[in-house]
Amino acid sequence: MQSVGVTWLGRSDLAGRSDGLQLVGTGTRLFVSHLFSGGFTEVDIADPRAPRFLSFTPAPPGSWSVHLQVQGHLLLVANGPDMWSRPAGFDPGRTLFDSDDPFAAGVRLFDVSSPGQPREIGFADLGGFGVHRVFYAGGPHALVSAFPPGFGEGILVVLDVSDPAKPYETDRWWIPGLGPDERATWPGDHRVSLHHATGFHGRAWGAWRDGGFSSQQVGTDGRLGPATLLAWDGPEPGLGCAAHTALRLPGTSLLAVAEEGIESDGEPQGRLVALFDVADPEAPQRVGALGAPEVSPVPGGRFGPHNLYEYRPGAWMDGRTVFVAHQGAGLRIHQQTDGAIFEEVGMFLPDPPTILLDPRPQRALVTQTNDVFVSSAGLISVVDANGGLDVLELQ
Repeated sequence: MQSVGVTWLGRSDLAGRSDGLQLVGTGTRLFVSHLFSGGFTEVDIADPRAPRFLSFTPAPPGSWSVHLQVQGHLLLVANGPDMWSRPAGFDPGRTLFDSDDPFAAGVRLFDVSSPGQPREIGFADLGGFGVHRVFYAGGPHALVSAFPPGFGEGILVVLDVSDPAKPYETDRWWIPGLGPDERATWPGDHRVSLHHATGFHGRAWGAWRDGGFSSQQVGTDGRLGPATLLAWDGPEPGLGCAAHTALRLPGTSLLAVAEEGIESDGEPQGRLVALFDVADPEAPQRVGALGAPEVSPVPGGRFGPHNLYEYRPGAWMDGRTVFVAHQGAGLRIHQQTDGAIFEEVGMFLPDPPTILLDPRPQRALVTQTNDVFVSSAGLISVVDANGGLDVLELQ
């Protein structure tokens, strides 16, 4: 392994389910979603040198649980069809879901007040193709990337979870052209779909793949205000921006938008974490980007940004430090030096995994860092698509 600016403390193979996709934390506990194993795992890192497995909660039959959010004792779990059990494989589009196999299509809510004993207390049934991602940082509302009936791509849905036993939808919004019977106006080689939305202080920021990002207010009643949409070209003609996550950096006027590296041949596509000044959220201005890692891509894996650490109350909230799960380039840590200028100050590149859980053909045993979570004290946890969980300490 290689590291700069961090100290490696320990790791876990997640009780044999080392296919980590995303993770969130509360106190000393982490919740890790799985890309191939289904369900989610709970781990305690009170001793970060010896992470302790607490429990595994399987997804409902035919479903996956690829995205989680936790705040306090409430855990939200996104559910949709298990891509790997579908004959069409992991290809976007309606044909993916041409199956009579049942699956959960919505958000499950769990009480996690008792360590190792998640207890399901509610379910928001959104129908259609279910939910890909969800954002929740406390309060009455959660932001959901959902595929309701009639929609072949993701749209933004707001859920009221003030009563976790009875969650309900308060509003929804989508880019014109995505709705039933609407005609798209973007290039045919672009995919426009809400991948993920984040939000603090009554404003939602949506990442719409090649559609760019959106900004709109979320009222105290869960209703969405008018949206400002900013689209931009990718690094090459015909290559959209592939916006994965749009994230306001706390304590700054900046928004970071991760352009996901989505090819699997190990070659960089020029995908970056773009930076926008959103002091006026209705007139965002692009002001730069985080520097690309200076590493040689390894054939057989993805190279480029995946997820950003999503700041949340009770955990790391200093937006002057940005943590990027950079797939084949591992973890990359950037720190603000002046205005919109950031410098890479730390990195962690784990050893390649030894067990391949990825069922897709022609996959290689290479590093694929998928997500990162940071405690308020600077304890960093990262997960790999095949290599499990590593725990680090920020120097």
